[in-house]
Amino acid sequence: MTIHSIFESVSHVPIRLTAERLAHILMSRPELGDQLREIGRTLSDPLSIFEGTNGEKLACRYVTDGKYLVVVYREILDSDGFVITAYFTRRYPLRKCLLWQSLPQN
Repeated sequence: MTIHSIFESVSHVPIRLTAERLAHILMSRPELGDQLREIGRTLSDPLSIFEGTNGEKLACRYVTDGKYLVVVYREILDSDGFVITAYFTRRYPLRKCLLWQSLPQN
């Protein structure tokens, strides 16, 4: 398993993005090809985090033109986690349980 990038989640857990997961994301969502930096920002500085159906987390961040980037990931330990997938959506908030939300900026 080749690690492509490591990002830090909002809860300071290192989140791995493997080459295999990145290839999966880009194959099914080529529009994310130039969004690697935004994937990292979405994990470290999200607008909100929702709970997924199977214990995964969905970090959301407003990107542009009414679009939100969602990065689906799992934190296994306090010191390890991994990205499952990422996608754009216009539907916000997600129809999931809200786990965390950033404070409004003044």
